[in-house]
Amino acid sequence: MKDKKNKNVIYIGLIISIFIAIASIWLSNISYFLIPAAPICYVLGFFITRTFDVKLIPIIYPNVDELLESGDNYLKQGNINKAKQLFERVLNIDPNNAAAILGIANLTLRQDKLEEAKQLFERVLNIDPNNAAAILGIANVTLRQDKLEEAKQLFERVLYIDPNNAAAILGIANLTLRQDKLEEAKQLFERVLNIDPNNAAAILGIANLTLRQDKIEEAKQLFERVLNIDPNNAAAILGIANLTLRQDKLEEAKQLFQRVLNIDPNNAAAILGIANVTLRQDKLEEAKQLFERVLNIDPNSAAAILGIANVTLRQDKIEEAKQLFERVLNIDPINAAAILGIANISLQQGKLNEAKDNFKKVLDIDPNNAAAILGLEKVYRIQESIIVKSGHSIVFLLDTSSSMKGEKIQDLKRGILLALKGMYLSDLKESKVGIVRFGGFAQMVHELDELNKIYHSLQRTISELKAEGVTPLKEAIVKGKDILKNEKKRVMIITTDGQPTDMKGDTTDAIKEDILHFTNFIKRDDDIEIICIGIGYDVDQVFLESLASTNKDYIFAENTGELLDILSGGNRA
Repeated sequence: MKDKKNKNVIYIGLIISIFIAIASIWLSNISYFLIPAAPICYVLGFFITRTFDVKLIPIIYPNVDELLESGDNYLKQGNINKAKQLFERVLNIDPNNAAAILGIANLTLRQDKLEEAKQLFERVLNIDPNNAAAILGIANVTLRQDKLEEAKQLFERVLYIDPNNAAAILGIANLTLRQDKLEEAKQLFERVLNIDPNNAAAILGIANLTLRQDKIEEAKQLFERVLNIDPNNAAAILGIANLTLRQDKLEEAKQLFQRVLNIDPNNAAAILGIANVTLRQDKLEEAKQLFERVLNIDPNSAAAILGIANVTLRQDKIEEAKQLFERVLNIDPINAAAILGIANISLQQGKLNEAKDNFKKVLDIDPNNAAAILGLEKVYRIQESIIVKSGHSIVFLLDTSSSMKGEKIQDLKRGILLALKGMYLSDLKESKVGIVRFGGFAQMVHELDELNKIYHSLQRTISELKAEGVTPLKEAIVKGKDILKNEKKRVMIITTDGQPTDMKGDTTDAIKEDILHFTNFIKRDDDIEIICIGIGYDVDQVFLESLASTNKDYIFAENTGELLDILSGGNRA
């Protein structure tokens, strides 16, 4: 207070000095009046200030209410730095101004500095214990910290002070939505709209729960209604982007996610959206970098870890992918996508019972999950098809003729490698395995021996297979018979995408009859079980069914992708 009095003295003295200077000029005798001006002005200023209690400071200092109003406006516009400067100017004038502290608390909350914001809101409450806005602020901090019940109590405390506080009702609505109480949440959002019909956050809340109910078009209309109120509402644009992604409009979705990032460069959900688009476009490394960018913002983002797991799985890094899926489940134990990922890995490794259990877990969470239903069907189909038991000696006869060039031969090799890996990891690792290729001519490319002894050399052999030449199936069967002649439990698994030929590449009924006659002999006299897998629609199904030991020993694979599934899972004990 004393400083303000002294400043008043100086300002009054300054005004008097100006008048003296003008008077001296007018009287054309400047020196006479200016020499004693300073002490006279101070004395006069002191006398006027103390006698008449003149206060010029309010004229000199800015209006606090105007500063607060400008600060609030800048905060609404998202100009954090300018808003903070104005609130701090208010606090320089009045260090205990609750509205200014509240303003800084709100902008601190916007910067995700939760603990700092909470301390500021509590400082407001020390000044004004019933300040509803400060209690609301602490409630929002608590909600962001996933303390749902504590947040609810704080929102209810606000409503006790102000029964129609739309922001408090909105807070309870959002935490109710997070508890999957969709109808209750909807009623609360509608209650907010009864108070404030254009409340964008309430409309956004209804849009999100409508989306959760798979009402796609209705949700889109609600997001667009939000944008009519607030054209730069990032959450509404994000909602439409996610809808668009669900409709497989990848480029349109990407543009919408980018529009969100133009508003909020660190919006983790938008970066995640672009990452998922990029993954769908098979740009694996680019997608991985985007998922990692999300994790830099939110280290516990289950969706980002899940994305990296899917990238890693696509790169055939099976064990690394499994660890990532398990990391997701440590954060979110009922994450259906992570359980599905582990189920698919188990299926690839031939662990059919484990895969079946995980597919069922997914369906317990999401009864309409198409991928889990399909996976479970694959498990049952495999269990009903190929039967290889521990102690069997197995020779794979692999069609490597020219018709298998390109993706076909690659899928065949992947399928065999995964089948062998599944066997190696199970109690089938003591079974004996040998490989015969037939393309141009028949050749034993790996001798028969216990899998646990030759697993790694088998991997190298299969990786080097190439597709070329005609399809000498009978020659391959003869070699298979010779390899198995001294074994007790004998199985021959034949994979082919075409029809048998002679060495000139011709196919005739006589060639087929000769093969069937020979295989009937070895099935009867040599007790060799023959399993046939026909790939694609060029195969002669009747011929292969006759070639197989029983009807269930013939399996049709529509394409090499299905072949991969059959081979990689067909090794159950």
